[in-house]
Parts: sequence; C-alpha cells; structure tokens
Amino acid sequence: MVQFYVLAILLNFIGGALLAADYFEERFPILVQMRKGLEDRPGLRVSLIILTVLVGIFKLLTVTSGDVPVVGDLLPALSLFLLGFIQALDYYIQKSDVGGEGREHLEKIFIANQSVFGVAAMVIAVLHFLFPAVLFL
Repeated sequence: MVQFYVLAILLNFIGGALLAADYFEERFPILVQMRKGLEDRPGLRVSLIILTVLVGIFKLLTVTSGDVPVVGDLLPALSLFLLGFIQALDYYIQKSDVGGEGREHLEKIFIANQSVFGVAAMVIAVLHFLFPAVLFL
C-alpha cells in the first residue's frame, strides 16, 4: 500500500535524523532541539516508537502493486524495527535505574553507535524513495 510506503520513508528519515542528531549537531542544530523536545514528552515518544514498529510490521505484510512480497521491502522494514528498538532501548535506559551486564552490552552496541544507525536509516529512506521497485529496497 502506498500509505505504508510513504510512512516508511518518513519514519525512516525522521527517526534516523533524530538518532543522528548528535552527528549533525553543527549543521542542523534544530535536530538536537527536536530530540530534546521529544525526550520531554514521553507520551509522544512512546507513540512514535509504537508507530515505527507497527509500520515496519505492516511494511512486511502488505505489498505495493508490482513489488515482490516480503523481500521487496525488507531493508526499510528491518530499518524501522531497528529504529524502534534503539529508541525503545534509549527510553528504557533513561527511565530505568536497573543495571546489568545485558543492558551495558546493548548500550555499547546500539546507543553508542546510534548516529551510525541513524545515518544508515536516512540513506535507506532516500534510496527507497528514489528506487521504489528495487528488490530489498
């Protein structure tokens, strides 16, 4: 469906930009302000996380006409799942006092490299927009 195509592009780009806000801080200071504003509104933040994951699920389940089922939108859907996971993990880390080896391991992998994941999601969004019928994109 075209609606999920558009939502996938928007959420990948916006979610990626928010994750990579520290990387783009000098060029686009508004991204840091948007990220801090989102951190101040937990309801909006959780809604964005849920919407990101749901669009990822529906992106896998629905097929745009002329596209290959499941495989056609695999990269954008996986990117949405990863964005949702990283945002949820970041939210959990900020709200929870519980520590542990597993949490530290996830922090080292995902939170420490969130700018890399954010830029990758933005690239996937742009490629998915420019080449909608390419396999895996």
